[in-house]
Amino acid sequence: MRSSKSMTGLLVGTITALSLTAGSAFANDNRTGQGATVPWFVEQPGNLEFSGSMIARPVQNDPARNNAARTMILENFIVRMYIDLNDEYVFQLPQGVGENQAAQALMATGLFEYIQPDWICYPQLVPNDPSRNTQWHHSRMENYAGWDVHVGDPGTRVGICDTGLRTTHEEFVLHRATGYNAVRGQWENQGGNVQDINGHGTHTSGCAAANGNNARGGLGIGWSLGHRILRVSESSNGSANCSTLTTAALVAAQNGDKCSSVSYSGVTDPSVRTTAQSIRNLGGLLFWAAGNSGQNMGSPPRDNDAVIVVGATTSGDGRASFSNYGLYVDLFAPGDGIYSTYNSSNNSYATLSGTSMACPIAAGVGAMIYSNNPGWTSQQVEALLKSSCTDIGAQGVDSIFGYGRVNLKNAMQGVGAPIALAVSPRPLRGGGTVTFNITDARPNTQVAVYYSIRGLGNTFVPELNVTLGILDPIRAGAIKTSDGNGAASWVNLPVPRVGRRIFVWFQGAEHSGRTTPIIDTWVDP
Repeated sequence: MRSSKSMTGLLVGTITALSLTAGSAFANDNRTGQGATVPWFVEQPGNLEFSGSMIARPVQNDPARNNAARTMILENFIVRMYIDLNDEYVFQLPQGVGENQAAQALMATGLFEYIQPDWICYPQLVPNDPSRNTQWHHSRMENYAGWDVHVGDPGTRVGICDTGLRTTHEEFVLHRATGYNAVRGQWENQGGNVQDINGHGTHTSGCAAANGNNARGGLGIGWSLGHRILRVSESSNGSANCSTLTTAALVAAQNGDKCSSVSYSGVTDPSVRTTAQSIRNLGGLLFWAAGNSGQNMGSPPRDNDAVIVVGATTSGDGRASFSNYGLYVDLFAPGDGIYSTYNSSNNSYATLSGTSMACPIAAGVGAMIYSNNPGWTSQQVEALLKSSCTDIGAQGVDSIFGYGRVNLKNAMQGVGAPIALAVSPRPLRGGGTVTFNITDARPNTQVAVYYSIRGLGNTFVPELNVTLGILDPIRAGAIKTSDGNGAASWVNLPVPRVGRRIFVWFQGAEHSGRTTPIIDTWVDP
């Protein structure tokens, strides 16, 4: 690995120097199977395009390398932005230096977790006949039965990170929070322009939260929820930098919006996953459109990250032909021929298609769960969102539709609500015993209890195919099969002796399904 000092000299040099550095560092690259260096990043015109900027995250949990990475970026590049919650730098490339050359050279230092282009991303819609005026998805998702339970609290908000909003539209008279222009970093009441520059944002906002019961047009999933527009584009085609999209989503979460919805390309970027985790740490959830290339997105596995990736279905509950799918996609929502608000006038509507429409619909369901269950954690909301989906593919969580298609009635009625874990006694005594009881799991399903002494953080557990909310989990006792009522018990398991008080976190889980709320307690000597 090159020292920071020697790499500094190369990075401020010519494009030739960078090419040589990248070539020598990756001379044994096997990405093509031919042993040759190949581009890591390839532009897709109209979907993902280079911007001349990069996003870099220094290595975490290693202060020396983290500091060295910071020094390298600050001394060699013009830094456009530092995203504190993600520990990410957005920096401009010198003239003549390409994205692939810079990424390969910087990654060769071993100082960075990832380097990615600050892509110019595009809205993920497929225009369709705008004359249809039906909202078929409300019936398909059983929304009317869901609204019989709960119509949404204006104090719970969904943040729409998009091209802006026609703020004077008749469907956004109520419950609109102050908007934010993420391109300029300005709030609406400070002069930030949040008016819709493209039309896309007004449509997606209506999918999630168009006002209901007002004798006008249609209505959104959360028609009585609060909603906020976070404008991400200054271009008439709606394009936006990836860093602007993630910043907008973070601003929404930092200001109390429970669900952030991003209907753009770029969902596979590591920066998106980092942002999703930061938002989850703030108590919210990030929803991102799967994309409209009809591609099988095979990795990383859906439960290995915090971002909720949303595909699109048709009125017949099939996969829309344009929608991406696969192991990276968490769930689906209606996205083909969706009638919603539009930007042409204060009372205009249009029918559009795309995972752009599916994403805010799913985010609307997520926000409705938050609204109906005040005080729930993001892990609990995500668990119910997934478990309440209608199974439309192969039985169970499958490789096409993931957890299935969102269902508001099931979500509002708590179908598949988080399973329960009881720990007794609390606190524990080293050298004593502990008993665990899981209830409300699926009948005849593998279940287990895990503990951590490191605290909270998402961890995928392959043996149960589920993501826990605790770090470095250790299984307590054996994996068991729940009885016909969904219950299982572990009686009088031994507690190890400890030399001092140790804090411990417990969580139960069922195979390929839900997790319990996390219980924290301690073990006394």
